Amino acid sequence: MRTGRTRLTLFAALASYLSTVALWPLLETERWPYLALVAVVAMAATGWFCRWARIPGPLTPIVHAAVLLVLLTLMFTRSTALVGVLPTPASLGSMHDLIVSALIDVRRFATPAPETAGLMLLTVGGVGIVAFFVDFIAVRLRRPGGAGLPMLALFSVAAGVLRDGPGWLAFLLGAAGFLALLLSDNRERLRQWGRPVLVRRPGERGPRRLVRQTTDTATVASLGRRIGVAAVLVAVVVPAFVPLADRSFSGGNGTGSSWLDRFGAPTLRAPDPVVSMRRDLLRQSDAVLFTYTTTSRDPDYLRTVALTEFDGTQWTAGKLRGYDQYSIKPDLNLTLPTGSDPSIVSTVRTEVRAERNVTLNFLPAPYAPKQVRADGSWYYDPSTLTVFDPKNPLRGLHYTVVSDVPHPRPTQLDIASDPSVVVRPYLEVPSDLPSEVRKTARDVTKDATTRYRKALALQNWFTDLGGFTYSTDVRGSSTGALLQFLHDRRGYCEQFAGAMAVMARTLGIPSRVAVGFTQGTRDGDKWVVRGRDAHAWPELWFEDVGWVRFEPTPAGFGGQDTAEVPGYSRPDALNQGQNTNQTGEATDAPTSIQDGSSGAASARHREPLDSVQPVAGGGGNGLGSSAWFSLLGVAILLILLLFTPALVRRIIRLRRWSRARDPAELAHAAWAELRDDATDIGVPVRRSETPRSAGSRLAGRLAADSPGAEAVRRIALAEERACYAPAPGPADNLRSDVGAARTALARGLSRATRTRALLFPRSVLDRLRISTRGDRDDAASGPRSGP
Repeated sequence: MRTGRTRLTLFAALASYLSTVALWPLLETERWPYLALVAVVAMAATGWFCRWARIPGPLTPIVHAAVLLVLLTLMFTRSTALVGVLPTPASLGSMHDLIVSALIDVRRFATPAPETAGLMLLTVGGVGIVAFFVDFIAVRLRRPGGAGLPMLALFSVAAGVLRDGPGWLAFLLGAAGFLALLLSDNRERLRQWGRPVLVRRPGERGPRRLVRQTTDTATVASLGRRIGVAAVLVAVVVPAFVPLADRSFSGGNGTGSSWLDRFGAPTLRAPDPVVSMRRDLLRQSDAVLFTYTTTSRDPDYLRTVALTEFDGTQWTAGKLRGYDQYSIKPDLNLTLPTGSDPSIVSTVRTEVRAERNVTLNFLPAPYAPKQVRADGSWYYDPSTLTVFDPKNPLRGLHYTVVSDVPHPRPTQLDIASDPSVVVRPYLEVPSDLPSEVRKTARDVTKDATTRYRKALALQNWFTDLGGFTYSTDVRGSSTGALLQFLHDRRGYCEQFAGAMAVMARTLGIPSRVAVGFTQGTRDGDKWVVRGRDAHAWPELWFEDVGWVRFEPTPAGFGGQDTAEVPGYSRPDALNQGQNTNQTGEATDAPTSIQDGSSGAASARHREPLDSVQPVAGGGGNGLGSSAWFSLLGVAILLILLLFTPALVRRIIRLRRWSRARDPAELAHAAWAELRDDATDIGVPVRRSETPRSAGSRLAGRLAADSPGAEAVRRIALAEERACYAPAPGPADNLRSDVGAARTALARGLSRATRTRALLFPRSVLDRLRISTRGDRDDAASGPRSGP
């Protein structure tokens, strides 16, 4: 293979891998980028091997698919594979289960998603397919411009899933790889410019030599690099100054953090729910904000937004973006976060009517909303299930929400396992968090042995044992205000919720702060929510259960009037083994807005990835006889596939000799065998050559008086007589002459060339190539001798 093709193969692999940088934010980037690199290298090496072995183009995708399947088997399902590499029915079944789980995880995980086996299988396999197309289009077809299309597919996935897109760095790296591929290909093409001329170099004597006048590519290549770099820089810099409509808004202080914001791109802003809650509490307003009816006899709080980030100054919701894939539709079922238990939820239908004075852009609803029917362009955040409209507030809106409200059992919370990687961001605290906060959290929970008992100890300390009093005459929840709150023991719901969430994170309990409204007060068949019912509370994560509400704010007289401690977090809940509120929901609550069918469990339950077990053949303790026969069949099939070209070559040889009965047919068969043997080792006989000229050329590769050279001449003479003489010559020893010529021609070759001629005979592959692409010869047409 020419050096130019090898260099182009390397640049195609480099461009493919640089394009995968756009996908890095999709998953927790720990292992999968390295596995993706292995897939890209494997596809590039396979493409190089196919070109080296002269495998026909139509067979190339099959070879790549086989290599990629073996690679994925080795990475993800080797426990059920033959010798850990070769696919088996059991490993293919396990791979199918992983793909199904990955397709489910795509909808239930927010980015960055954890590196589950299914998602990594899907991602690495997709990268391998893209790498194959880039290699095939750029190197095999010599169309490097078209190779940008599969690379663009990776950017399209990242742009469609990531809230902020793949980013300028990913674009820069991908563009650099694509430009390097184009420059490498065009440099090779430039080197081929010119025409053969007869020249005599200065100082030389004798006849002129035929040389190719070449073009100096340095100047042209330098110009191409400058143009490419300038184009990429323009593509990166110019969008920063283009006014783009950004359908997004920020929680917290309302300041965006994207780099477009810093250049002045317009961003839609919404009233901060924390500011609205603080204003309503300070005013102790009796103004009615909502009225609602519900199928629950004991309704839960109405949550508007979850605050997930504590930067040492305040809790914020981060940036929420209104992308089309997160738009609310009547038939859309929102999915619970992975790790939640759908068996402990009761489905509740809530119909809410907002008053005209409500300016919130967040939709109050019991957690967790599953279906929403409301006028307007509503979106949801997949990680927090916050429902929002960045353009229009709630003013006078009448909407319906179906929610799956959790009712965990105290014992279930007490035995919850360690938090998974999915909720790792909910454990982050500022590096400059005062040590006094950590020490206080440890002191309060020193006698608690589980995360649930620690959460109970924190809640009980705030509500009963810590001497805290409820007061709205305090500052917000900054770091200084947090210390002041712990010292003075005075504050309102914002301080209680924020302090408990921060202290829970220092104890290894994932937490966030929810903002919304308490259930309000009952008025006949409906519930009324007023301004003074604005509230904040912590939500703590328990693995295999989900997000659970706690209530550290004192309630009743001297506290927030309508605040209520959930039954599962009462101090005596664990001792009495209560399952409070577990049966407190109406059994006829509809699970769907459309059909009104009843049921208590959520229809969005999915099997967790860890529950997908590899399919084992033949029973539980080992492989049965049928499985062993399957493994043996797969192994035989793979061996046959590997040796198929050599087997076909052997069949052609045997058939050719068996059908030769007279001297003329034996001469034709001998010449056809010599011609195929020469093709296999890389010195094919052209159709335009006569037997004599071809025989002389082949014999010239050997010693003049060697037995191999004499055998080649005898075979060529016999073919010439069979084609043109009235009677063919003797053909008794032609078969042994073919063997001697084959041995002599292969003697001076390298071991790699002999192996390639044996396993991948070019004569067989050329027959397949001609049959699929038509019979085209690069030489002038002429008589064809022999079969």
